[in-house]
Amino acid sequence: MTGCGADMTGCGADMTGCELLPEAVITRVGFLPTAAELAGFWSGVAVWVDKPHVVNRRLTGAKEVARIWTSRAVISSMLQNTRVFFAGKSEESLQKKLEELKMDGRNEAEGDDLEMIVRDLLPRQLERAKVVREIIVLDHPRTTAWFIPLGTSGHGDTESELSYKSYRFVYAEDISRTGKTIALDILSRPGSAASHSPEDDGNCSPGGAAAHSPEDDGNSSPGGAAAHSSEDDGNCSPGGAAAHSPEDDGICSPTTKWLCDHLLPKVAKWSEQSAGPGRRRVQALVPLDRYNVLYQQLKRRHGRRMVQIWPDVTNTDPEKFVYEDIAIATYLLLLWEEERGRLGLEEKQSFVDLGCGNGLLVHILAQEGHPGKGIDVRKRTTWDIYGQDTVLQEEPITPSDSCLFSDYDWLIGNHSDELTPWIPVIAARSSHSCRYFVLPCCPYDFHGRFARTNTADSHYRNYLDYVSSVGRACGFNVEEDSLRIPSTRRICHVGRTRIYPEEETDKIDQQIRDFISSRPREQPKNPPKSQTEVIATECLQQRRNVFSDGPSADSKLTTDQSRSKVGTAGSGSALWDAGFQPRARVEAVRNCNRLEEALKERIVNTVGLALLNQGNHGNNKQTSKQATVACQNVNDGAFEDHMEHAAAPGNRSWNKGGSLQMSEVVSMFEKETLQKLKCECGGLKTLLKNKNQVFILRGDSVRLRDWSLEEAEAGKTAISTNKKRGKKKKKTDRELRVKTSLCWFYLHHPDGCPKPADNCYYAHGPAELRHKP
Repeated sequence: MTGCGADMTGCGADMTGCELLPEAVITRVGFLPTAAELAGFWSGVAVWVDKPHVVNRRLTGAKEVARIWTSRAVISSMLQNTRVFFAGKSEESLQKKLEELKMDGRNEAEGDDLEMIVRDLLPRQLERAKVVREIIVLDHPRTTAWFIPLGTSGHGDTESELSYKSYRFVYAEDISRTGKTIALDILSRPGSAASHSPEDDGNCSPGGAAAHSPEDDGNSSPGGAAAHSSEDDGNCSPGGAAAHSPEDDGICSPTTKWLCDHLLPKVAKWSEQSAGPGRRRVQALVPLDRYNVLYQQLKRRHGRRMVQIWPDVTNTDPEKFVYEDIAIATYLLLLWEEERGRLGLEEKQSFVDLGCGNGLLVHILAQEGHPGKGIDVRKRTTWDIYGQDTVLQEEPITPSDSCLFSDYDWLIGNHSDELTPWIPVIAARSSHSCRYFVLPCCPYDFHGRFARTNTADSHYRNYLDYVSSVGRACGFNVEEDSLRIPSTRRICHVGRTRIYPEEETDKIDQQIRDFISSRPREQPKNPPKSQTEVIATECLQQRRNVFSDGPSADSKLTTDQSRSKVGTAGSGSALWDAGFQPRARVEAVRNCNRLEEALKERIVNTVGLALLNQGNHGNNKQTSKQATVACQNVNDGAFEDHMEHAAAPGNRSWNKGGSLQMSEVVSMFEKETLQKLKCECGGLKTLLKNKNQVFILRGDSVRLRDWSLEEAEAGKTAISTNKKRGKKKKKTDRELRVKTSLCWFYLHHPDGCPKPADNCYYAHGPAELRHKP
């Protein structure tokens, strides 16, 4: 061993006299083989440094207090005199003190210098745990990362003793013996519980304590399983796992078992993954510690009540929508608080939420003292529960000279869909002081759906880059940030500063016009030369006549009266883009429910017979052309006769039928039938999807559903899922609707239903029918 970072192949071996902590006893408790290079190791460590909450779910994150490059002697001196350097130090005074110890002009490692990071670990539930301040030492020359907690940190007070568990990760490469490994060492004081007991065998296999006992629940909470049982395999030497220090709270001070079972495998996994162009910081524009405190306050203030009453007014999931809007509101409130301090503002900022949807975000911001309103083309059922203090307007929003908001400070676009690219434009033209916040979701351009331009990136990344370019074209300094919300679309853009003086407004306005006109217009899709093009065109005109607010969709765009209430400034009502189509006030029904029952039944029976004829039922398999001819018999009313003659003997297996492509299914029906389906906004495929009792659609193919197989698999999955989660099985919507409709297979399949009447969700005859709940 050439130093404290040297590899120790015998797990459980102790070493004292380390340069950073001379009195510490270092015990190796596990190691894992790895294919990672050294750069990958530091990349894996960086994930744990920057985002500890991704593996420790009891943390909301970590706040970096300071980061410096300095000498090994300076760090060793600080760790041996923590009372002098850290006790009673506020964040500002600590930063100033460390700045004095920073190497002049040093931004990276040179020679024997080390990188030191001071971070605060932020617990998710502040009432259960305190913030813990931790020193991280990245020893690049010796490929070792040290994590040394100082104790609780609150209001500038830090415990003087190293009372929490310290540990380190060591990257070593020994080609002749163990190859590349990442090891985990526990640091403890002499005579503490981390010392070996006589029964310890010191064995540490390369699996390194990654295996769980059958009783392990598999969660990532660092408070699990305080000690190994006598049957443990010794993968994690009892030098660290057999006993825990009293301070191990499983939150900011994890147990040794958790470090072995969860963190070590994660660091090894991250080390082998590609680092990519750079790791994104979550919520870089707001302080994480303040966010955690305010989010918990807003949850208690608004969340509990809303979650209780939400199911009474809407069918959407309250756990997602309520807490997502609380998180967005928390972010905006802190962003605006920082802005008031930076600009010396006394009054709280005003706002307009364009496309406000359920209105909850508007309600929370208004309740927190920010004057504002929400505008949406359709009123939601949730609007009635907020009270008169929450201003919500049901009006269409069309980008024009009459759609300006010079009296408001901020424009908000939270999943605003077709309005998203227009919000920076509206903000730029409203006033030089107007700012904006957008959370892009569904990809829209100025004139229609957004078309992907760079195949090297995802469609979502393409759209984010496009929305950012819109903001820059409008003269904003666009900042991108990642929110903490339960959504895959969590990247937001903030335009809070301009890159031009107010005197150049006309120049920027012309730049905006040029940018909009340069965008490609949405081109209609080019289907094969068939009746589809004619049908789609006719139905589009029918939908416009039915669902538009005025005589036609075009007249709606130029009706001043429908827009005059939206804007608060601007003269005239000139449209900025004649191709913009606002969303219809009345949402079109898209599930074919308006079709006559006789037509739907005929279509289902036709497709069902065709699939049965495609099945290999003895020598009864037919070609697609023969199936189409048989379907003509169904259209002539001969379906039941066909089923009677096609019935199989009792000793034959149940006919599962074959599969058909959607193009083959479409060819079975005449133009008039397809036109009726297309006018329902979904078409033939939507109708078959809705009949999921009978059909399964995978891509462009359709087949009959085999309930005997699918129910068994579904039952196994449900039992396994509920067992893992420790939940009692709840009655599903399907179980509540048992026997409320007739079984198609019982009525029409030649072999009948594959399930007995007692086990089938659907009625085997009118006598079994029940009323729907």
